Amino acid sequence: MKEEDIFEDRFWGNEFDWFSLDQDGNIAIFASAGYGHVPIEVRKNHQAYDLITEKFCLPRLGTKNVWNDYTWYGLYVFDWQIYAGPYLKVAVPSFYQFMPAKLRKQILAIDGLPVLNVKFKKVNSITIASN
Repeated sequence: MKEEDIFEDRFWGNEFDWFSLDQDGNIAIFASAGYGHVPIEVRKNHQAYDLITEKFCLPRLGTKNVWNDYTWYGLYVFDWQIYAGPYLKVAVPSFYQFMPAKLRKQILAIDGLPVLNVKFKKVNSITIASN
């Protein structure tokens, strides 16, 4: 069984969060809502994403305010709009919210980390092609 098939079996219908870089080197987290398109490179390495996201402290998990918890890590936040998408930008880090160097290094070390041809601060939504 291929790794991307394992991903589909495990995550279809379940929340999965993944990261991407933009043209400026900013990092965003994408919340799939269990149905959003996830690049194949991400699906192949989903364990690396889980290892990072499971360490986040998210005191407002389960509420719409959780997006602001992610910005404290210096992340832009995009959330999949059920059922047809796209990923909408729902939160941005403020000018005083910087990504911890250790976290940035961990994210940048993920094999196949997607780099999108956009600037997160200038877009309101992102469409990820289905593979």
